[in-house]
Amino acid sequence: MLQNIVPGLITFLHEAFMVMWIGGLFVLVLVLLPVLKKESDPQKTKLYAAFARKIQLRLRIYVYVAIVGLWATGMFLSKMNQSLGLINFSNTFQTLLTIKHLLIFAMIGMAVWRTLLMREKPGMGGKDGKGGKDGKDGQQPSPEKVMANMKKTLLPLFINFGLGLVVMFLSGILPFM
Repeated sequence: MLQNIVPGLITFLHEAFMVMWIGGLFVLVLVLLPVLKKESDPQKTKLYAAFARKIQLRLRIYVYVAIVGLWATGMFLSKMNQSLGLINFSNTFQTLLTIKHLLIFAMIGMAVWRTLLMREKPGMGGKDGKGGKDGKDGQQPSPEKVMANMKKTLLPLFINFGLGLVVMFLSGILPFM
C-alpha cells in the first residue's frame, strides 16, 4: 500500500506546485488586470496599481517556491517513471516531456525577467527617480508613472500565461502517451 501512497503524494505535490505557479498567473491575467484596465479615475488607478504590485510581489515568493518544488518532485517522478533524462526525443512521450521541460525553462526565464522589471521604480519619488520607498522623500509618483511601470511587466506576464497553458495541456495528455 505504501508503494502507491508515495508516488501519489509526489504527484499531488508536483501538481500543487504547478497550480501555485500557473494559478497565480490566472489570477493576475484574468482577474486583476481587467479590473485595472476598466478603471478611469487616476487616483483609483494609482491605488489599484499599488495594490496589484503588492499582490505580484507576494505571488513572486510562491512562484520561486513552486519552481523549487516542481524541480524536486519532478526529479522523483522521473526516477519513479524511469525517464530517460531531461532532454530526450527517443519516443513521443519523451519528446512531449522534453518540450514541456523547455517551456518550463522559458517560464522560469520570464519569471526572472518580470522580477527584474518589477524592481525598477522609475519616477517613484525623488528627483532622480530613486526616492525613498513608498515616497518617504515626500514625493508620490503620478498615476501615469505607476501604470507605465506596471505595463512594462505585462509582456512577460502574458507570455508566461500562454506558456503555462501549454504546459498544463502537455501535463494533461502525457499520461495517455
